[in-house]
Amino acid sequence: MAGERILASLSDRLLTLDRVIEANEKKRVSAEDTLAFIESKKNAATLKKTKSDVSLFRGWLLEESETREIETIPPRELDMLIARFLMTIKNNRTLGELGEYSPTSYGP
Repeated sequence: MAGERILASLSDRLLTLDRVIEANEKKRVSAEDTLAFIESKKNAATLKKTKSDVSLFRGWLLEESETREIETIPPRELDMLIARFLMTIKNNRTLGELGEYSPTSYGP
């Protein structure tokens, strides 16, 4: 008897789950819903830090006579510039010459 009740309960739960899945499959997520979800997950401190880091990188680019907007630099070239920037920070740390580009918040 107990086994039959368990099987009946499982059957009912599976049917309910099946209906929920069907209902969810019919729902379409809009672009607005997606953007709202993304915005709700952003951390304010991370955004502030990212803006600060990008500003620092832009300043370094200007010192290197690179005046193009970051978004317009081809990916391979941008990779090289970012690598040089990070190497500059690492070298400054190694030499003890922190200057404007303090590496305290950058990786090893």
